[in-house]
Amino acid sequence: MAGELPSLPFPDGSFDLTLVSYFLFAYQERLTYEFHRDSILELMRVTRSEACIYPTITFEAQPSQYIPLPRSDPALQHFQFTELKTDFEFLMNSNSFLRVWPRLNAALQWPKE
Repeated sequence: MAGELPSLPFPDGSFDLTLVSYFLFAYQERLTYEFHRDSILELMRVTRSEACIYPTITFEAQPSQYIPLPRSDPALQHFQFTELKTDFEFLMNSNSFLRVWPRLNAALQWPKE
């Protein structure tokens, strides 16, 4: 089934885990922060547990300027974010990913529209 962010053709909670690889954050020069935020919301709509976004750098091997923004974005307040290191490094400096999961106290309140 074909689909594209930020609008996926799957029902709510379709997956235990979702993974985005070399799309979000890597293309920060082409995709706005709003696109990233809406994509995270959509990923979490179709995900029961957690999403992982790899890597947290741009194609220029620089940390994405968007990485700190979701933590303080009111639209994403129902989620927790942690940047984790990994041994996998396909491109230079691409050795971390962003883990996203629902806040425990907000999971029941989160509006899955």
